[in-house]
Amino acid sequence: MRSITKPDPYSTHLVPSLTAAIHSGLLWPESSILELGCGHYSTPLLSSIAKTQGRRFQLITSDAEWAKLFQNDPHQLQLIDFSMWNGFQFSGEYGMVLIDHEELVIDRFVHLFPLSEKAKLVVFHDANRIDEMGISWGFIHTLYRYVYFYDRYSPKTAILSNYVDPSKWF
Repeated sequence: MRSITKPDPYSTHLVPSLTAAIHSGLLWPESSILELGCGHYSTPLLSSIAKTQGRRFQLITSDAEWAKLFQNDPHQLQLIDFSMWNGFQFSGEYGMVLIDHEELVIDRFVHLFPLSEKAKLVVFHDANRIDEMGISWGFIHTLYRYVYFYDRYSPKTAILSNYVDPSKWF
């Protein structure tokens, strides 16, 4: 009898993140990838996809120790003070953004608002935490035409877009 183990909770965004990164490169080949936060699961893979597709890969984090581990992966690494996340201004346009950084999930949720105008695809890890806090995704549905929840693994991950329906990829 074969035993099946659950994936590490830090890795449950991998399928939607990689799918979104690959598709964003096919749909918008000149677009960049932005990762908020960094980690062993996402950063090297997103960096590899960006390099393979000839795209820019940007990384923003407030954890200097983690940033050291990945300083050679992105084209641009921005280290910000933790207090700067609140009200952070996104200056670029992105094909895909992964939101999985050091803030509490409820505080990350706020980034979905400005990114609705800056990103073609947004991947939001730990999406079920919003539901658990009793916060409605209702307003987000007015900002994004498509909101898909990848719930094969927990914690679940949301993919949001105004340009393409990500549910067709799964």
